[in-house]
Amino acid sequence: MKNTKSFKFFLAFTLMLSATGAILQPQANASSSPRISITINNIDATLSHDPMKRSGRVYVPLRDLGALLSLHTSWNPNTKSIQVLGVGQEIVLRPNDSKAMVNGKNIKIDAPPIVKQGVTYVPLQLFASVLKVPLTWNAKTNTVNANYTSPYLYTSVQGTPFWFHKKDGTLYMSTGSKPLTVGKTSMDIKEISTFTAAKLDAKSYLLQIHDNYGEPHINDVVFRAIVHKEKLALSSKVSYWGHHNHESIEKAGDLIVMIDGKTLKLADAKGTVKASYQAKDLFGEEDNFTVEGAFDEYLLVRPYQKGTLQLLNTKTKEFVLLYKELLSDQDKKIIDTMINDGATGDSDYAGDRLSFVKKEGKTLYFNRNENSLTYQLK
Repeated sequence: MKNTKSFKFFLAFTLMLSATGAILQPQANASSSPRISITINNIDATLSHDPMKRSGRVYVPLRDLGALLSLHTSWNPNTKSIQVLGVGQEIVLRPNDSKAMVNGKNIKIDAPPIVKQGVTYVPLQLFASVLKVPLTWNAKTNTVNANYTSPYLYTSVQGTPFWFHKKDGTLYMSTGSKPLTVGKTSMDIKEISTFTAAKLDAKSYLLQIHDNYGEPHINDVVFRAIVHKEKLALSSKVSYWGHHNHESIEKAGDLIVMIDGKTLKLADAKGTVKASYQAKDLFGEEDNFTVEGAFDEYLLVRPYQKGTLQLLNTKTKEFVLLYKELLSDQDKKIIDTMINDGATGDSDYAGDRLSFVKKEGKTLYFNRNENSLTYQLK
């Protein structure tokens, strides 16, 4: 009898353990579920947070994916709402609320947004039905694909977003509501582009677009725009062909460096041009150029084709070819020979390789092939 009771107790205990294991097992499977991937036009997208499944739905990180699709996401702590902005779009969502406001109209959405560890997730369907971005879900590969190419470049600085239409050159910005038109430009995007913004003061911004195109990608266009009081105040555009440096400094003292073709304009934050120089004024030739340093009355400019850094005194209009002052006779001869032979476009010609580092007192410091060189201002 005792043995029978013991057996029954053992059997019940064993069944209890089995049941407990059965209850715990799905949680283990859930934690090891396959990772959900996101692609845009079937190309892997890099996100800071992974998508997730909840109640049979796929949820995606709103801010991460939105930025890749030229959408700006922000949190309003006063109304405890999430705002999503795009050109012609303003969507307001609230966590755990199945209603949304789209361009001023209330609508019901498939499922409410979820906030997890400070990250807002929205149902995949929201992008298709509300934001008009066609998304597909592949259950076999656990992949979300956005079949979408935005017609806009997007960037933001200190919470202020900007958009640029790649083909018609229109600039947009938002000051907290649906984006407004800033102005029309002569810039259009051909291929690989970057869009950046910097805040100049409470009412002004500097925008820059770099477009690289053609094979073997030696065509570069650099566009800059000063936006003041929500309007396009001044813009510039310069094109380069070759493999030399195309980057210029943003400021010369308090003035903005704007290179428009073969003209250098120095402007204030309102877009007012305070000084202007032609290429011939800067280095005595007709060529596009970069500006790589500015201090006191001096500018460091580099004609693009020759790639030789020159020091211009803007008061006296005198300029110094720095490689003639700083390099060895052998190095100077190599550069001179390449220039005289018209070989400055060759891939093995890199100009003088001088890189400006800093100014201390009247001493200018340069690097060249890991060597430090100095020049004394007169």
